[in-house]
Amino acid sequence: MPTVASDMNCPGCGASVSLDQKTCEYCGRKLTFTSVKDVRSLSAQESMKFLRRYKDALDKAPDNPDVQTSLGLMLFDRGQFVQARQAFDRAVANGTDNADVLFYAALARFRAKKPFQFKINEAKEILEVLDSSIMMNPLPQYFYAKAHVIETLIEKKHISYPETSAVVRQEAQDAHLTEADIIDTNQILGI
Repeated sequence: MPTVASDMNCPGCGASVSLDQKTCEYCGRKLTFTSVKDVRSLSAQESMKFLRRYKDALDKAPDNPDVQTSLGLMLFDRGQFVQARQAFDRAVANGTDNADVLFYAALARFRAKKPFQFKINEAKEILEVLDSSIMMNPLPQYFYAKAHVIETLIEKKHISYPETSAVVRQEAQDAHLTEADIIDTNQILGI
């Protein structure tokens, strides 16, 4: 197998690949991921390979936002929400401008604690990050997740907030929320 200037080995075939590549030129396998749904398509064994390869790659290139994002998605899928949040935060700090990364960063924060453990300022920080993802790309799933966070961390505690979950859910509907969006987002929210 030929070798190239490497920042990572492909988790699929082991070939040396550059972190700039999105797919392995040898086996065609995706090298980085952009959603938990993509990660969930991997077997447990494949997931472990990717996780190891990302950690190795970050030893060589700790500022790579694509690898940080992919690592965050892997950790999120494994229920390691604190570590996932840290990876997403590093991806953002290193220049990613991807609304999905902000969305997953907010939800990693949300999933890292039980609802009763959140202080109001932490809840507002999560909502601010969700608002940033909505401003970048107003997807119905983002609105739907925001409505759930408002309901869970604000309304159930009888705290005043400028928006209600009902209004934000209507925004999700207006953005053409589908049943598939609800199912996918509920999985991500852990409900």
